[in-house]
Amino acid sequence: ESPMFCLMDYPIIDLAGRTLGLIGYGELGQAVGRLAEAFGMRVLVMGREGVDYSDGSERVSFDTLLEQSDFVSLHGLLNERTAQMMNRDAFRKMKPGSFLINTARGGLVDEDALCDALESGQLAGAGLDVVTTEPPAVDSRLLNCKHPNLIITPHSAWASRESRQRIVDIMQSNLEAFIEGAPINRVA
Repeated sequence: ESPMFCLMDYPIIDLAGRTLGLIGYGELGQAVGRLAEAFGMRVLVMGREGVDYSDGSERVSFDTLLEQSDFVSLHGLLNERTAQMMNRDAFRKMKPGSFLINTARGGLVDEDALCDALESGQLAGAGLDVVTTEPPAVDSRLLNCKHPNLIITPHSAWASRESRQRIVDIMQSNLEAFIEGAPINRVA
């Protein structure tokens, strides 16, 4: 019904000049970082300790990343040290009005604390492709959080036919290399 084919009265955020904080800087984190830089974003990185990333990335502490990032994107592993790393304390440290993106593991995020951060306005929004329990319970607080900028997708990042074929191809390459005594893509 609008005479203009343009959405001018909705707050759209320009990525250029914004800061993206990446927690986890493996292949996916690095790829996301390159895309963000192409959009003119500053990229902060918190990767594994002791790993030398020779790509010139701006390495910072967890607290600095939270305090300075407009967007925090999770790409790390879930283990005892990282479980619920995004908790009440972490959300309080995040830049007011920032966004959380989690395409890694649901257990990295304290979901009740995330709902509180969204409802209080500390966070402007969150995009999640993973949740702690999949499928989530019908009465899950996260599923019932009615924040307009909370988007939850059903762990679909890998669901395309091409992605699944790529996983099979990588697994085959890894197995062949292992059998030949030259393992690749080792974790830990």
